Order: sequence, then structure tokens, then C-alpha cells
Amino acid sequence: MNFTQHDFDEIRPYNDSEVSNAIGDLVRDTDFITFLRYLFPDFNRAEFIRNFKNINNIYDFQSKFAAAALKVIIERSITSLTCSGVELLNKEKAYLYLSTHRDIVLDSSLMNYLLFENGLQISQTAIGDNLFVSQMVTHLLKLNKSFTVKRNIPPRAFYDYSKLLSAYIADVIVNQNSSVWLAQREGRAKDGDDKTQYGLLKMLVMNGEKNWKEAFHTLNVTPVAVSYEYDPCDMMKALEIYAVTNDLNFQRTHDKDLVSMLTGIQGYKGRVHVAFGETILESHEETPTPMNEWLKNMAETIDRQIYSIYKLWSTNYIAYDILNESDMYEENYSAEEKMKFLKYMNEKLTKVPAEYNKEEVFRIVISMYAMPVKNKMEVKN
Repeated sequence: MNFTQHDFDEIRPYNDSEVSNAIGDLVRDTDFITFLRYLFPDFNRAEFIRNFKNINNIYDFQSKFAAAALKVIIERSITSLTCSGVELLNKEKAYLYLSTHRDIVLDSSLMNYLLFENGLQISQTAIGDNLFVSQMVTHLLKLNKSFTVKRNIPPRAFYDYSKLLSAYIADVIVNQNSSVWLAQREGRAKDGDDKTQYGLLKMLVMNGEKNWKEAFHTLNVTPVAVSYEYDPCDMMKALEIYAVTNDLNFQRTHDKDLVSMLTGIQGYKGRVHVAFGETILESHEETPTPMNEWLKNMAETIDRQIYSIYKLWSTNYIAYDILNESDMYEENYSAEEKMKFLKYMNEKLTKVPAEYNKEEVFRIVISMYAMPVKNKMEVKN
């Protein structure tokens, strides 16, 4: 099935010709003005609107507004932002960054901020359509090079849509020489267990028809691990897991998605590290491997690399020792760090609704923080 650029209109982010209309809508949006006042305390509405209206292309939006907004978020909620592996990337090359997924917005945003700071091209970002919760959010995401991934597609339409999405991603990377950020799984890893979905890799190679290995390798798949010392949405994730596990009434809504987005943006994250892995290169096999088996092997290869490069913080080691009632990793944290972590947890637990068992919720959160330690142990063994 051959697709045209017109076919990609329902997926793609805004292009330069669409920037002015989106900017015009934003400056008339009261929610956007409120958002600006939060970001910039000394915000002068008339001056900002005058400068904002001069933005007429995507690069200007990202360099003059998105980068400045993200810098404020970093300064307010992140103690330190570091990266590793960026020296492995070629400035002239496009990549498919296959990333861990803990935060709705910041996983890709922080990665792109670091790419920008290191003189590398910013990627397009795959965002689920459930997160386009308002006109303001839609404009901001699409101006910031986000493309739409549809969720909850009827089975009969799923195959055709997967082909379209596969073709679009290949077009961006191979034909436009522009990078793409894609989460390694649908939805955030709420339990802290970062695993690449086989079905995701299968979608990526659908554009290759019979040459599925070539289709995979032309994407320059590069694992990325984003690790947060503290996850602002940790308790929200734990309550959702508890509710689903115990058959409590829990429903995903646009309002909850918006609250998760804002909590992730505003909440304290401590130290954050973004690690770039090595691009998955062509594997030379003496005996041909069936596609399903080969893709499952690729998923495991990506996972092993992510576990190896994932930066573990004191919070991860503390949680592992608490969960396992051990002192195995006590050399990796101080008494003060443990006290800070437990105080943080206790403060969050005081806000847990009465119908939830606090001990079980605590165990879920602790398991979430401990899981990366367990995964890294498995790679070393």
C-alpha cells in the first residue's frame, strides 16, 4: 500500500504554513494566558503577545518559546538534568529514539531539550490522541512537532491504521531525515517495569512488506532511558494499579489525563538523567529467523540495553532494600537520603483515600521504584 503526503495529514504535526493560525488561537485562549502566568511570574501580556505573534515557523516556536518554557520547568522542579551517550549520535543522521515512558510529556521533552543543547536535531514525538484534551494542548503539542497516534481503534481498522503509522514514521526518518521519539510501549510503565512491546516493533516493520529486517534497520533504532529520582505521578500510578487490581471503580478520563500531565510538569523530580544507547545495527545470521521470533529477539535486545544504561538513583536502591527487607544496596545511599525518601512517601500516603489499603499502596509504590534495580541485576547475571 503506497501512501501520499495527503494521507499523513491526520497524523502529522503542524507545518510552517499552519503556525500563524495556531498562534492566533493561543493568544486568544484564556487557559493559555493562565499557563503563561504560571511559567513566567513577570509576564507582561501585551509584550509577550507582540513577540509571540512574530513566531511564524516551527523552529522559531521551539527555540524561542518551547525551550524557554522547558527551561523554567527544569529550574523549578529538577535538581540536575544530565545525559550520557549523546556523543554516539551523528548530527547528520536521523534516529528512531525508542524510549522508556514514565511521564506523559517530559520524557520526550527533556530528551529533545538535551539534543537541542548539544546541537542535534529535535525529534518529532508520538503522542496518543487521548492526550489532545483541549484546543490549547493540541496547538502546543502540534507546534512542538508532536504527531498523533490513535488509541482504541476498532479491530477492522487497526491493520490499515498501523500500516499508515508505519509508513509515516519511515517517511519522516528515511525521506525527511528527521528523528522520531516513540515510547517503547503503549502507555506509561506505571509499575516501573520498562519492556518493549513486540506489537510496536511489528508495526514499525509493516512498511517494509517482505523486507522487514531492512525496514527495521533503516530506522536507526536507538534505545533511550529517562530516569527520574522522584516521580511526581508515582502515587497516582499506584492508586490506579490498586484500583484495577482490587476491582474498584476506575475510569480513564480527559480530566485525569490532564491532571497527570500537569502533575508531571509541575511536580518535584529531583535528579533526572537521559541516557542514549547504541543504535541497533544489522545482525548477521547464518540461519534465517522467522519475523516474529526475530522481532521478539530485537525487543529483548532493546530492553537489555535500556536496563544497562538506566541511571539508578538512591531512591531506587532504598526502595529495593525496603521491599526485600535487606541492606544489599545500603552503600548506595545515606541515612539522610533514606529519611528524605521515607518522609516523601509518608506525606503522599496521608492523601490516600480511605477506601484504599495504605500498606498495599505503599508496597506498589516501593515496587515501582525498585523495579529498575531488579532489571539491571538481571542484565548483569
